[in-house]
Amino acid sequence: MSNEGWLLFEHGYDQAAAVQNILREQGYSQVASAQDLAGNDRMTWGRKLLVL
Repeated sequence: MSNEGWLLFEHGYDQAAAVQNILREQGYSQVASAQDLAGNDRMTWGRKLLVL
């Protein structure tokens, strides 16, 4: 069983930077965002080692 997990979610068009900062502060790595069809950052994700 893997002890790594990904968190992916959609957010408001102007929230990517704040969400990325929150994820990094919480220990997530590989934090990134993707754009919607209008070119707005709309989805952000990060990877974290889980404590089981």
